[in-house]
Amino acid sequence: SIISFSLRYYGTKPIFAPHTPPRRPRGLCGTALVPYVGPRRETRPPAAIVMRFLLRFIGLWLLAGAFVALIIDGTSSIAGGSMRFNTFGQTWNNIHQDSQPALKAFLDRRAGPWVWTSGVQVVLDQPTWLVLGVLGTVLVLLGRRKARLIGYGRD
Repeated sequence: SIISFSLRYYGTKPIFAPHTPPRRPRGLCGTALVPYVGPRRETRPPAAIVMRFLLRFIGLWLLAGAFVALIIDGTSSIAGGSMRFNTFGQTWNNIHQDSQPALKAFLDRRAGPWVWTSGVQVVLDQPTWLVLGVLGTVLVLLGRRKARLIGYGRD
């Protein structure tokens, strides 16, 4: 009967015109409104795509920080009348003073004092905009897509 059909498909009794049969659900797959196209695929992006995105994202933030540091150095140079650059070590000390001696002690214990004097100290003596710019450029280049080879298949 019409009422049992309505209860089966819609869960309620028909309110308006009980003499007309209820409409059947539309779609190609039972009650679905879209055709069935197969099992669901994985919607997460592969790890390589996520890693490339993170490298580019962090690299662009570092490049923006380098630009800000360059503007700060430029305005202080104009105001002082001579070329002045804040070194990366000075900027690091302005942000957090206790972490630089802690890193030095850690590297002296683990790797030896030569790592600090010949590697880290050289980087800390460079201008902030240069260190952030080089590091940001390297990260952006590491995060870019591979160039497509024309005429060759890629495995």
